[in-house]
Amino acid sequence: MFSQTISELIKGFVYAIEPQRLILVAENQVIFEGQREKHILLCIANSWECDCETYEVSCSAPVNGWCRHTIAVKFILAILQAGVRLPVHYIAATC
Repeated sequence: MFSQTISELIKGFVYAIEPQRLILVAENQVIFEGQREKHILLCIANSWECDCETYEVSCSAPVNGWCRHTIAVKFILAILQAGVRLPVHYIAATC
């Protein structure tokens, strides 16, 4: 279980340096292109939620739900808020 958690964190950090995977749909909704499929993420109450199985499983844990996709989105948006320039279609999601 612990090694799976570490693997999920590492994949999230790797995805974070690939901002082209993030597609803005609305101010509080993005599509994240994973390795095998696309995932829809919604910002609800200042927290990103994902439709992937890992996120669903992590919601039953004593901590807030998270997955590699939510980790990547948070890092990409932090980069944007820091003023780093990225291509136009990554801009405007807020959470």
